[in-house]
Amino acid sequence: MIVDVYEHLTVTEPRPQVVQVTLDLSQRTGASVSTGLEGPAASLRSQEHIAAVMLRLRSIPQPVIAAVNGVAVGGGFALACSSDVRLAAESARFGVQFIKVGLSGCDVGVSDALPRLIGASRAFELMLTARMIDSAEADRIGFVSRVVADGTVVEAALDLEHRTQILASHSGDFVEAITAFMEKRPPRFGRAGSD
Repeated sequence: MIVDVYEHLTVTEPRPQVVQVTLDLSQRTGASVSTGLEGPAASLRSQEHIAAVMLRLRSIPQPVIAAVNGVAVGGGFALACSSDVRLAAESARFGVQFIKVGLSGCDVGVSDALPRLIGASRAFELMLTARMIDSAEADRIGFVSRVVADGTVVEAALDLEHRTQILASHSGDFVEAITAFMEKRPPRFGRAGSD
């Protein structure tokens, strides 16, 4: 799964026409990465690769909207933390479960992202106890932007993306981008409409 996600993100970034990144993890399980190594060296390489996915997700220029159905734990939770906007179905549940398998509660960037999203006290409690939260609590503590009816979370994410694109298409930067494209020159953003 992680290799697929990283390759998708690597392919997405250089294409400026891509305005939304969608990752459907519903049919994926596990975070196996084949490294060709054994023992601790293999574990370290695998961990580095998984962490690189989260860094890559945070560095791409397109906004990333997580539409969470079902349970998001482990790597799925980390992917949600690394997204710019998180929407959840009513039945969605979230948890930092690394500590339950003898690992630290702060794997793959969760210890950095989660306190920024919900505050240090709440984040550390979730990381240290592996307590699951439902979508209502995730909304109340600010982890998700909105909770929607089951079966509608992908549509809600697409509606948000469409709204954002419509608003952006009416900005001076959009006009400048089109003008620069037609004139075959680099755009000068932030100046459009100021002359």
